[in-house]
Amino acid sequence: MKRSDLIFFLIFFSYLVFTGLVAYIVYAISVPVTLDESILFKIKKGQSISSIARSLKEEKVIRSEQVFKAFIKFKKADTLIQSGYFYLPQKISIGQLVDIFTAPGAYSVEKVTIPEGFSLSQIAERLEQQGVVTASVFVEYINTRAKEDFRAEFEFLNFESDYKTIEGYLFPETYFFNREESVKKITEAFLNQFSTSIYKYYLEQELSSKWTFHELVTMASLIEKETNDISEMPLIASVFYNRLADNMRLMTDPTVVYALGLSYKSKIYYKDLAVDSPYNTYKYAGLPPTPIASPGLLAFKAALYPDKSNYFFFVAQSGGGHYFSKTYQEHLKAQGFSK
Repeated sequence: MKRSDLIFFLIFFSYLVFTGLVAYIVYAISVPVTLDESILFKIKKGQSISSIARSLKEEKVIRSEQVFKAFIKFKKADTLIQSGYFYLPQKISIGQLVDIFTAPGAYSVEKVTIPEGFSLSQIAERLEQQGVVTASVFVEYINTRAKEDFRAEFEFLNFESDYKTIEGYLFPETYFFNREESVKKITEAFLNQFSTSIYKYYLEQELSSKWTFHELVTMASLIEKETNDISEMPLIASVFYNRLADNMRLMTDPTVVYALGLSYKSKIYYKDLAVDSPYNTYKYAGLPPTPIASPGLLAFKAALYPDKSNYFFFVAQSGGGHYFSKTYQEHLKAQGFSK
């Protein structure tokens, strides 16, 4: 082969490689990848571009880590990538990815974890802290309008009550919300989770109970507030049911705290017990009119299937857990008031 032919061949070959590479880069950047479904993608604070690219490749969101990193550099977007959670649609290109990661908007979401036993005010505060909704707006909606808005969609909200609040039906779970999400959409997410967790379980039991579903949820909220030890929950439930059966007042401190308009109080004083509220189970017999917090499924199971016992009292122990008593004298002794 002549030297001139070799040079021409090398130039032509290089041209083919270059155009092919350019075509692939354009393809990788502009042609969307089709995922099986939309996914939630997390970018950690301080995470490197290489690490992000690797995660995207593992999730099959991009075809090439190198092209993604090169495009980020070309766009000078390496310092503009935001941390957080992002909803990625089923079809997405690298160009769209970079837009989503650098200018959070409709695809950027906040992770909000609601623990079991949180009251409405605590849930509202957590949502506000994450920039999802103003706490006062959420509380007002849950206490006044949510029941009417959703009772046709969720039959468990059709309980008889003089109270409009749906506290107790906001299921404790981890959620992902858009910042400044509508209060109605937030509430719907809570209720959907409650429906698929607690209410679905309740319907599957096919049992007859003297207690309405609303009363069971209310009982579950008391159990949830009294103990973090799930093994104790059915026994706590037995004490409450034994008291109700014997026409005793429940006399549970969390209802007093709730009646005082608080979510937590380290110590209850005698003056607190005098608060005049239907939620104060020291003053009024029976269950409070509505749940006082959001119970988890295990607390609800305890309300539905309590242990059988002869206990009527319990007191928290310094080492954790509770001491259960059959008589008031034994209960006083457990508290150190008598020998």
